[in-house]
Amino acid sequence: MHPFLASESGKRYSANGSYLTLGVMLWPYMIPYAITVANAAAPDASLQFLFYGVVVVLPVIVVYTIGVYWVFRGKVRRGYSWTFVVW
Repeated sequence: MHPFLASESGKRYSANGSYLTLGVMLWPYMIPYAITVANAAAPDASLQFLFYGVVVVLPVIVVYTIGVYWVFRGKVRRGYSWTFVVW
């Protein structure tokens, strides 16, 4: 076996390539030869509602996360780091 294929990255590339090939082979069908991607999608009104919800909510989440990181920066001192605890 080639050394690259035995490595972790080689396994990832091989698995991703297999899924990509399967997806290209079955396109545009979700279930082989039964339901297309367009038929499986939600109605346009639902997709528009979710789109505008994401456009409003996602920036709020990002700003909140940045604010929390900014407020709590530098609070951990030596000897008080987060560690993995085995129960």
